[in-house]
Amino acid sequence: ANNELHLGNRQLYLANNELHLGNRQLYLANNVSRLANNVSRLANNVSRLRNNVSRLGNNEQFLGNKLCI
Repeated sequence: ANNELHLGNRQLYLANNELHLGNRQLYLANNVSRLANNVSRLANNVSRLRNNVSRLGNNEQFLGNKLCI
């Protein structure tokens, strides 16, 4: 009976470990997803920054043309 209890506890322990590993995988998958989202946001921010720099250049050109006239 003692051995059977021990085996039952062992099975519960192993099942718990499997649940823990499953949760860990979900946690890691969520982190990968968040990382991908952050990379996407970073790319969007870089794009916006480039557009703003471009606009700044256009504004400087426009001002330069106005001052020349």
